[in-house]
Amino acid sequence: NPDGNIVTNVDTGELFCSIQAAIDDADTLDGHTISAPAGVYVENITVSKALTLEGPNAAVNPNTGTRGAEAVIVPTFTDTDPYSPTSSAVIYIEVDGVTLRGFTVDGDNPNLTSGVLVGTADVDAIEGIGGYEGVGQIVIENNVLQNFSYAGLDFSNDADTSATTDNHIRFNKIHNISSTIGFGIGVVVQNNFYADITDNVLTAVRVGVQTGNFYRANPGTTASISNNSIETSRRGIFHNLAYSDASPFTISGN
Repeated sequence: NPDGNIVTNVDTGELFCSIQAAIDDADTLDGHTISAPAGVYVENITVSKALTLEGPNAAVNPNTGTRGAEAVIVPTFTDTDPYSPTSSAVIYIEVDGVTLRGFTVDGDNPNLTSGVLVGTADVDAIEGIGGYEGVGQIVIENNVLQNFSYAGLDFSNDADTSATTDNHIRFNKIHNISSTIGFGIGVVVQNNFYADITDNVLTAVRVGVQTGNFYRANPGTTASISNNSIETSRRGIFHNLAYSDASPFTISGN
């Protein structure tokens, strides 16, 4: 029960003590909205239904607006090695049609000690939000993501290599992502996950936005890296390995 606050399924009115419990409940159906108030949520979350997950700052761009108290999600265990078979995102999305907005996802759980420093943060997670199942219609907006060893956001169509589209990563603040083993990426999209990556602010990252291994045509229209502000120690945008039937990305205004 995070700081005495209760998670609500807006559609059914049911109350829960964690975000994961709200997702898993039998009465929670595709298309429902789960609302989480301000507080600290010690959870590794798997989103297995087509839901909208909203924190208290769902409508507030962290780069331009004034945020209220945050719903902060931190990992339950330490795993900072991207090559570890147990490593995963703090929030893992495994189905189409998920919207996530208004949260802070922080890879530094102050009650865990990994000994892996990124800046001054003792990080416990490789990445904030990710999905590798071949998902589409994903919207990630108005979030703060910080303190990871590999990436802030990572979507790669590995389990199903079909091209997916109608994905939007926008209005997020992404900070303090670095690695001694050569990663530290703000946003990485790979294996035919076509997205509009727009209007994000990325600071203290090694690479801002990276694409990789696109070889199927885009079935829709989302394919842009635009209007982002990137402060990086290595490379701002790395558009890598597009071949065969890959559709182009528009890169502008960054």
